[in-house]
Amino acid sequence: MRRAFLPGFADDLPYVVADIELEEQPRLRMVARLEEVANDKIELGMPVQVAFQDIEDGVSIPYFVPRKS
Repeated sequence: MRRAFLPGFADDLPYVVADIELEEQPRLRMVARLEEVANDKIELGMPVQVAFQDIEDGVSIPYFVPRKS
């Protein structure tokens, strides 16, 4: 992303948005940020795991990072 979808994300630009298929429920997909991986290392089907960013008390946003072995 090069333009913030909402003003609260403007400070995070640019960032990668990925279409993630959940392993626990095939065909269930999420669109979310992909972090902690260089753009040239992103691959289709790469295993990822969910992490959460706490943005305020009681509110967290899910994002994904490469799965650690």
